[in-house]
Amino acid sequence: MSAPIVRIEDVTKRFREVVAVDRVSLAIRPNEFFALLGPSGCGKTTLLRMLAGFEPLSAGRIVIDGEDMAGVVPNRRPVNMVFQSYAVFPHMTVAENVAYGLKVSRVPRPQIGPRVAGALAMVRLEGFEGRRPEQLSGGQRQRVAIARALMLEPEVLLLDEPTSSLDVSVQAEILNLLVQLRLARGLTYLFVSHNLAVIGHMCSQVAIMKAGAIVEQVPTAALRSGALADPYSRQLLKSSEGYDRATAAALVSYD
Repeated sequence: MSAPIVRIEDVTKRFREVVAVDRVSLAIRPNEFFALLGPSGCGKTTLLRMLAGFEPLSAGRIVIDGEDMAGVVPNRRPVNMVFQSYAVFPHMTVAENVAYGLKVSRVPRPQIGPRVAGALAMVRLEGFEGRRPEQLSGGQRQRVAIARALMLEPEVLLLDEPTSSLDVSVQAEILNLLVQLRLARGLTYLFVSHNLAVIGHMCSQVAIMKAGAIVEQVPTAALRSGALADPYSRQLLKSSEGYDRATAAALVSYD
């Protein structure tokens, strides 16, 4: 069994007297599609932001690919993040958005054009180079965000509910694209979602969070079978019964 590419060790985040993340420890292996599941405000996004370097840790340690991330700034970490709100720059064209990270990293100009073209082909946006975000659909804007996130070839992609604001048919399209990219490029995903049906269909492992802490980590097969040990996890599963599974029905299987 391969060594974990991400190790989160007793990580805590406090905002004054509020404990947003409480002594979380996780190990995520290479090429794993790992999910965080829990209600709003339970610490999922805060944990992603600490992994990305956007929030400092109050305690604990994060190790990615064998390197302690203490003091490592976001653009030097082997991770990138895709947000729920697309987070594309409205004043830039599609090509300029995708090229942004390369320019900040001072990649030689002759290399930028071909790499941008390759990234847009990868997310099936050829011919959209000159368009601006307001000329794109929500799904197309999220494709731009994914292409930009992959430009610097991260080892780990952090996905913060990347399809929750999209229509069901577009959600399935984007999620299937993410599966295909993961398999083609050997990426590791840490995926935040409220959609238990999608997590159960696509992911390999899930950590269930409550009030900033991990209450249970299980293979996603346990979600499908209901074989959960913690009472909170069982209640969360029960409350999700009857959840709209239209998106999951259109997804490519993890296996």
